[in-house]
Amino acid sequence: MRMRDLLTSENTYYHVPGVNKKRLLEDIAERIAAMHYELDIDTVFDALMARERLGSTGIGEGIALPHCRLDACTTPIGLLITLDEPIDYEAADNQPVDIAFMLIVPNTDPEQHFNTLSDIANLFGQHEYREALRNAQNKDELHQRAVSSAVELELIT
Repeated sequence: MRMRDLLTSENTYYHVPGVNKKRLLEDIAERIAAMHYELDIDTVFDALMARERLGSTGIGEGIALPHCRLDACTTPIGLLITLDEPIDYEAADNQPVDIAFMLIVPNTDPEQHFNTLSDIANLFGQHEYREALRNAQNKDELHQRAVSSAVELELIT
């Protein structure tokens, strides 16, 4: 699944206060539930926290990819947040996180979850992509860079 299929301007957030990992996941759950009425804040938050207990979704280079599968989810959902200040996220490289991309997929298709997450991790693993996002000056530019830079990098790889 491509970034342009997962990310809309409505689920792109620029320079959000992060505070800490738990508060960031609460914020993500609130934002998702506000956009997707079939998803409950507590259910989303609990699923994201359960996944974090298995090991941090901080993949390094300032990136976190919180993710989960939910029964009530009918189509993959993405959400991109840049933080106003990096936070400790217990990332693999011990670097603070300033960009989070959240993915929720239907519980009925674990292969889709794995494949989509793998594609996203590969995309965020590219220095050019991370820097394009970090250099955005506002929400609209962040969304445009997230989608268009992803398309350019997909053509290269």
